[in-house]
Amino acid sequence: MEKLVFVFRRKAGLSRQEFHQHYVQNHSPLGLRLQQNLSGYTVNHLISEAEFDTVTEIWTPSARAFAGGGAQATPASDEIVADHVSFMGPQDSYVVEERIVRDGPLDPPLGQPGSRRKVVSFHAAGEPLPEPAGDAVRIVDNIVLEPLYLCDQRVEAGSPSKGDVALVRTAWFEEGTASGETPANGVLVREYRYRAPDGSGGQAG
Repeated sequence: MEKLVFVFRRKAGLSRQEFHQHYVQNHSPLGLRLQQNLSGYTVNHLISEAEFDTVTEIWTPSARAFAGGGAQATPASDEIVADHVSFMGPQDSYVVEERIVRDGPLDPPLGQPGSRRKVVSFHAAGEPLPEPAGDAVRIVDNIVLEPLYLCDQRVEAGSPSKGDVALVRTAWFEEGTASGETPANGVLVREYRYRAPDGSGGQAG
């Protein structure tokens, strides 16, 4: 199974609240219903201030097939793209290799906001990687194999991904733990696990 990480920004004129609301109430249910190559699906909506709004993780049998490279448009894909461009702005996309650094429990249930603090941090090539936080419940490193431009996502000012990101780390903390504070190169998110990478489903929203 392959994995993609997306860094999404809201369309100009939308507030972050409007963007997140549309994502939770419309876009995620649509993707779960129509997307054929969606083997696992986690959406991380930002709580921290940053120049982007959501980090989405997709597990799929083929990253390039999911990205639509060379694929013919279908009514389902057209519907997903139409919704995508209605509220999405520029995005960064990465094909990654997932490595579990600390294999702790995931938050149930699927389709509901997680109860733990989740921190997503971005690390450039050549940057010293910090030691994994000792009190993190779970840590996953997503090693960037290549930036990817989604040719079927016709977004405003769409551009290739930033090439300086070499690793995206996700870490989960129980509430109140000291090192759950957001690092300088990271963001605090609210996690929605809609579909586990083993293919089990969940209700959106």
